[in-house]
Amino acid sequence: MYGKWEESFMKLDDFREELLNRNEGSIVEIDFDIDGDKKRFKRFFICLAACSKGFLAGCRPYIALDACHLKGKFTGVLAAATGIDGNNSIFPIAYFVLESECTQSWTWFLESLKKAIRMPDGLVISSDMQKGLEVAVMHIYPNVEHRECLRHLYSNFKKQFRGEFFNKKLWGAAKTYRPTKHDRLLKDIADVSQDAITYLNNNHKKIWSRSKFGTTSKCDYITNNISESFNSWIGATRYQPVLDLLDAIREKLMKRFDKKRMLVKRWNDVLVPNAKIRLNDIFKNLGEYEVCRSGDNQAEVKFKGTRWEVNLDKRKCGCRVWQVTGVPCVHAATFIAFTRDANWDQYVDQYFSIEKFKEAYAFKITPMSGKDQWIKKDGEKIYPPLMKRPSGRPKKNRIKPSDEPKRRHKCSRCGEYGHREKTCKNPSSQSIDQSETSTSTRKRGTKTKSGGSLGVSGSM
Repeated sequence: MYGKWEESFMKLDDFREELLNRNEGSIVEIDFDIDGDKKRFKRFFICLAACSKGFLAGCRPYIALDACHLKGKFTGVLAAATGIDGNNSIFPIAYFVLESECTQSWTWFLESLKKAIRMPDGLVISSDMQKGLEVAVMHIYPNVEHRECLRHLYSNFKKQFRGEFFNKKLWGAAKTYRPTKHDRLLKDIADVSQDAITYLNNNHKKIWSRSKFGTTSKCDYITNNISESFNSWIGATRYQPVLDLLDAIREKLMKRFDKKRMLVKRWNDVLVPNAKIRLNDIFKNLGEYEVCRSGDNQAEVKFKGTRWEVNLDKRKCGCRVWQVTGVPCVHAATFIAFTRDANWDQYVDQYFSIEKFKEAYAFKITPMSGKDQWIKKDGEKIYPPLMKRPSGRPKKNRIKPSDEPKRRHKCSRCGEYGHREKTCKNPSSQSIDQSETSTSTRKRGTKTKSGGSLGVSGSM
């Protein structure tokens, strides 16, 4: 379907030159091993100029790192650095193919990434703590805020500390924005099992709680789900030869950027739609909150015996939600509504503005001609890597954890789970009278004697 797999590697140098010639300012690098008199493929990195410039101009300084295994003839790993735009959609920044997940390959990737984006202020890197990644991040980005995905943290934690108590307390400690509540929940765990706290301190030293998050990135994600979204977005391209894989992702990026530019033309507001929806939801049901003003822009907000300090000038609230997310919390919203200020948009961070969204997708990815029209680069050929594939057919579906709940079938007759309608021995959940039975035997769309239709109307 895609031609010879070996030829895919031999055209990578031509592909690299074509990308650089058509997308000025891009970072495209290739690495190889020397095997006798042959150059064998090892790694390939792509960060198109439109992606790096768009990320720096219009996206929050938040990057999720993740990798997935390739499924073609030659094994390997596809890794990606993914950001998020103001409307909370994935924003692919860079992607690369590597031989395996290890400190050396992740270091090479991060060095290439740093050439493209440098060191944005308040940069956050989120990961699942893949093999070798922690050391690589410490080496290339020693001063960034390195977050660990809580879903993966908890999947390891529960192997030793099971139960609803640990589940509730640990997730609660991760979701709270207040350090005092975080410490209290961890103390509750320590009172039951000091070993659990020792385990967390020894094995999960990165940031995993919102109470420890910085306030520059305006992103409160405690999981690495946007990387999973990227893996889902690339879909079946993982089964293609390496050249077709890299080019297919480039094409998807080109179409995605154009689609976003067309989308924003239909928006006639200050804020992106998701931010507007979130703001409207927050400003509902504020009647039970009480405002005690200190001045024009400072107040105490009370609710059910609890009190928070709000400062509109500094965009701060004692709950820390406003500072971390960039969107006013319910306490700040109460005070804003109390002041009767109709311009709510001014209290939302600029990352969620339509102008920033436009800046993120303003740069175009230049289209490319077919492979037969690329300029041939003189030099040694690049040969496939020396890799052995395991026996058997490659697995398409991810390996599910043993404790992941299985999908259960629901009987359409009685409504219970665990069996199908044909084998159901339970009484029907509905009592069907004779008239309904006779009506249900008619075919959909047939007309009654009065001329009415029993089927679904075309307007639906």
